[in-house]
Amino acid sequence: MAMRPPVPVPTLSRRAKLALGAIAVLLVLFTAIGTLTNVYVDYLWFDETGYTEVFWTELQSRALLFAVAGVATGGLTALAIYLAYRFRPTFRPMSLEQQNLERYRQSLEPRAGLVLTAVAVVLGLFAGFAAQGSWETWLTFRNSTDFGQTDPQFGLDLSFFVFEYPFYRLVLGFGFAIVILALIGSLLTHYVFGGLRLQTPGQKLTAAARVQISVLLGVFVALKAIAYWLDRYGLVYSNRGDVFTGASYTDVNALLVPKTILVFVAVVCAIAFFANIVVRNFLLPAAALVLLLASSLVIGVAYPAIVQQFVVKPSANEKEAPYIERAIEMTRQAYGLDEIEYVNYAQETTGEEADPEVALAELRGDTETIPNARLLDPNVLADTFTARQQIRNWYGFPEKLDVDRYTVDGELRDYVVAVRELDSSALSENQSTWINRHTVYTHGHGFVAAPANQVVAGSDGGEPNFTTLDLPVRGDIEVEQSRIYYGELIEDYSVVGAPDGTAPRESDLPEGGSEDRQLNNTYDGEGGVSVGSFFRQLTFATYFRERNFLLSSAVNDESKVLYVRDPRDRVEKAAPFLEVDGDPYPAVLDGRTVWILDGYTTSDSYPYSEQMELGEAAADALTGTGTTALPNDTFNYIRNSVKATVDAYDGTVTLYEWDREDPVLQTYMKAFPGVVQPYEDIPDELREHVRYPEDLFKV
Repeated sequence: MAMRPPVPVPTLSRRAKLALGAIAVLLVLFTAIGTLTNVYVDYLWFDETGYTEVFWTELQSRALLFAVAGVATGGLTALAIYLAYRFRPTFRPMSLEQQNLERYRQSLEPRAGLVLTAVAVVLGLFAGFAAQGSWETWLTFRNSTDFGQTDPQFGLDLSFFVFEYPFYRLVLGFGFAIVILALIGSLLTHYVFGGLRLQTPGQKLTAAARVQISVLLGVFVALKAIAYWLDRYGLVYSNRGDVFTGASYTDVNALLVPKTILVFVAVVCAIAFFANIVVRNFLLPAAALVLLLASSLVIGVAYPAIVQQFVVKPSANEKEAPYIERAIEMTRQAYGLDEIEYVNYAQETTGEEADPEVALAELRGDTETIPNARLLDPNVLADTFTARQQIRNWYGFPEKLDVDRYTVDGELRDYVVAVRELDSSALSENQSTWINRHTVYTHGHGFVAAPANQVVAGSDGGEPNFTTLDLPVRGDIEVEQSRIYYGELIEDYSVVGAPDGTAPRESDLPEGGSEDRQLNNTYDGEGGVSVGSFFRQLTFATYFRERNFLLSSAVNDESKVLYVRDPRDRVEKAAPFLEVDGDPYPAVLDGRTVWILDGYTTSDSYPYSEQMELGEAAADALTGTGTTALPNDTFNYIRNSVKATVDAYDGTVTLYEWDREDPVLQTYMKAFPGVVQPYEDIPDELREHVRYPEDLFKV
């Protein structure tokens, strides 16, 4: 029989190769420059705020996971392909299948090293990028802190489930991925180079192919045995019980033992695959694999379903009672509701009719509560504050104001408070040039407060009685530094600072007696990143995609750029392990305006606890108008573990430990030493202004 000559693989011309190479190099170069610029600008921000510990710890953790996962995935897959190529058969049967494959062999063999390297690099990059996003899982595993409490089923400390179990699952997932990729690569290589012959008569596998495939399948089934073992602990997150989370009657009595049995069945199956290296017969491992599949279906799926349907459902209230009790108890612990004291405020029933005169006398005699009853609603006052205290069109107030308490003239009372922020969205068209937007209108100015229990007599709808107001700020709350460079409404970056002797550029205070003219100012605070050198100017021009950093005279040797200016964003960046309450509130501490924020540590791995969506749980009728900005992350454990402050003038971020018994916070404090200040360091003045966190109350 005459053999057909192999069909040549089309090749590219030299010019096409050069063009494609140049395009690829440019794409890589632009991607690298963009990534490095973002990382460098991030570093400058962390350096400015004093949180480089967070930057380096996160970067090192990401780099470690990227390297380990990338090298393991790319390297082991490439090794499997190399071994399949290295032990390819020297001679192959003459068949139509092998003739058709010959052209691929001729194309691949001269550049086998290049193809192998490309496969390793591409798979390594994909795996590395996937792994580095789990840096918090690695850090919490490495710095795990005991809860000092065991789960009711396995008797293990809860730290195993919260910190260790997720990491074991992560490693196991990558193990499965590596084995599957190595198996696919090996099968394709053996097929192309004749070690696996699907359509050729005679022997289907060479000895080398049989050994390699047996080993890989054995490793896969061994990993499956580990997965079954971990599945036992995963029962604490089961949703089989329709009304509760955690191991149900069926999970404990009809699935826990079968999972253990499946571990041993999988181990036997793995041994059978490894034995095939010597036995040279796929019947034994195939029979073991069929046994594993049948066992997993019968005792892992069918048997629990039968127990659930015919044993549990007819008497669920009795069978599930102890497991529901577990779920309720653990959920209350996870949400910090286990030590609540219930107080009955109902009047005792004496059998005698209450005397209205006595009740009225008691009310009149209450000289503390009644006079301080809140008359102003902070949720509806934004328009009134804007109408009475905006002063300039570029200033504004948030849609929802805040309530704080101050002691004035020896009397503690509630105030509705707000800061007069720069509202970037309110600038008119002629105010929106780059110079105006980024170097002139740079900050808000002023603190506004009205006693919550007072209204101006005779005013329509109850006009607030502003007691701290106007520019310059005057009133009963003393404010020494009232400029607001960091706030909730500021969307843009600002370029501030100028050499001595240069006329101030930043719009500041209204000139006395004039409604139109402004007195200007030059920022002299500690905030901001220096942008004076040419390299920094080029960096920020690239980062913000703005050529004026290189061309404008407003950018000089003394210039600083202020960015990441929302208080929530600053705290979340400085402490990426926290979820931050959606409603920061301003306060005047020691004459300076600061934002106070509540930081939450959360977990989605607390055993038996009910899962919730954070943003959804914190929603209310005002969601979307500034009351909540929490993401819809799934969680089943939450603590208000941190109180944070952001200085409105220089952007200083300070984190204070609030919950001293939270193992999650203690774990992160070990991972990021020095980032969160101890509870004892909280200033007394700050303690007077902290409140119960709003979003946690909704949860």
